[in-house]
Amino acid sequence: MKFLPSALLSLLCVVGTTSASNQQDEESAVFNPHRISFADLKSTGGNDGGAFLDALTDVGLVAIKDIPNYGAVKDRAFATIHGCTSTSHKVETQKYADGTVRQTLATHTVPGPGGAKAIFGPDEKVAEDCADFVDANVPLRDLVGEVTQAFADRLGFAYSSSTLDEEPILATEAGVHKFHTISDIVKNGEHLEHFHSYQRDGIDAATGAKKTSKTIRVRETIEYHVDQGIFLAFVPGMIASTKDKRIHPIESSSSGGFYIKQKDGTQVKVNFDADDLVFMLGDGVNQYINPHISNNSKDGDRPRLLRAAPHALIMPDHQDNKARVWHGRMVLPPPGAVHPTHGKTFAELRRLMIESVNSKDRQDEHLSVGCSSPTASARLLSAGDHDDNAGHTCEGNTMYCWFRCMDLEEAGVSEDICAAQGKKLQCTNPRDLISDGTKHGDYYPGKFAPYGFVSFSCWVLKPSAFCDDILSF
Repeated sequence: MKFLPSALLSLLCVVGTTSASNQQDEESAVFNPHRISFADLKSTGGNDGGAFLDALTDVGLVAIKDIPNYGAVKDRAFATIHGCTSTSHKVETQKYADGTVRQTLATHTVPGPGGAKAIFGPDEKVAEDCADFVDANVPLRDLVGEVTQAFADRLGFAYSSSTLDEEPILATEAGVHKFHTISDIVKNGEHLEHFHSYQRDGIDAATGAKKTSKTIRVRETIEYHVDQGIFLAFVPGMIASTKDKRIHPIESSSSGGFYIKQKDGTQVKVNFDADDLVFMLGDGVNQYINPHISNNSKDGDRPRLLRAAPHALIMPDHQDNKARVWHGRMVLPPPGAVHPTHGKTFAELRRLMIESVNSKDRQDEHLSVGCSSPTASARLLSAGDHDDNAGHTCEGNTMYCWFRCMDLEEAGVSEDICAAQGKKLQCTNPRDLISDGTKHGDYYPGKFAPYGFVSFSCWVLKPSAFCDDILSF
């Protein structure tokens, strides 16, 4: 099954033209993020004296440590990324101004049964170098997903209201579904997942001599920006051998690295530990979470607003037989939720931005509606995601339903099966509603009676099997 590239669209908001130059790269202070153990993260009482929330309001970034089995799962997956990205037909490639080439394998996770979508289909032929990656990426995605929800639960608890009667943070049209907490939003949002491999002309493996003049590196590989999602969970980049699959962390003393811009404008290189899983807040907190926090603060209290962390990447020097590998999970709000400022669903806003990017008559207002600042503009994070998908075209034996192409075989239905029962194949849910594929809720391909009556006996999935997971907002 092939997913719509637009569903994998990852956006960023450019926040300025300041560049992390080579001189800054070599002289900037090293920043060590606040670290909290996975056990403490899951403890709502917290054992860090409020440092967790301090880090997210002052910096916008924290690292989770001591995650069971994380090191082994991460290392196994990271050792296989470059081999697959360098051979797979599904890779999207982007070249940056500094000469860096990024190759990406992408997928996504949505709420509901079978929500974690495989990068390759069950019967799809994969390149020999991808075989290990096919097995290794799933445990890492599962583990990152588990910690992601734990992070959202902890953050949601920190800002939870005393009553569910107050206005939710987000809601679908007409308030059919309400998302009262950050945890609700993350649980019901779409998670975009990317595996990247970066390479740039660097150091000759045989002689050890630099092959690239510093004059070429006049700016960062990826300029300062904030991600458009609520937050990004990522495994810090590591250097992988392209020959023997050995990996090792990027030293803090190496050229290049991951930078953040602090509140005072200072640019610092972030020092990551080998067992860190990093969470970094995006522009979503400015668009709809911070306004909710401010509106619901008690009189006289100063609201603790979350901070989206501006960040940039300078590709480190590396030998020809090495690559920088990375994995990230960007959390977007539920596509059917309505943006509190623009009055459109997030799915519609993304569609407008995609159309604007692809259009000859580029409309800048559509590129700015997804960013909290009117002076910022949205950009596609992956050049390969430019695609003509406004019509929601799906491949054979799939159907556009609940904002994505769903496999009919997995749903146990087909045109022929429905026709034999005198019914029509539709995107429906157990509450007798039909969708064109762009409504939020428990919609799946199903058999629909010609006169508008759903025969519940036709459903392969019983309503009770997914109501608890999807509808308990």
